[in-house]
Amino acid sequence: MADSKKTRGKADRAKVSASEAYEVNYFAKKNKISAAKTKELIKKYKGDRKKMEAALKTKKKKTKKKKKAAKRK
Repeated sequence: MADSKKTRGKADRAKVSASEAYEVNYFAKKNKISAAKTKELIKKYKGDRKKMEAALKTKKKKTKKKKKAAKRK
């Protein structure tokens, strides 16, 4: 689990723990989002790091498309 400092490895890296401030802050800084937004993602995706990052990528792509469309007008 992500909350065990003694156990490391694939299972530990696959999750982001909302109860560990350093994990929340690291994920937020890495993805350029707020800690509050990170906690929302943790709740929505149950801490699954891959799903959270995929959701952020999808959102960024949509935002870029909207900006390009706005420039064309």
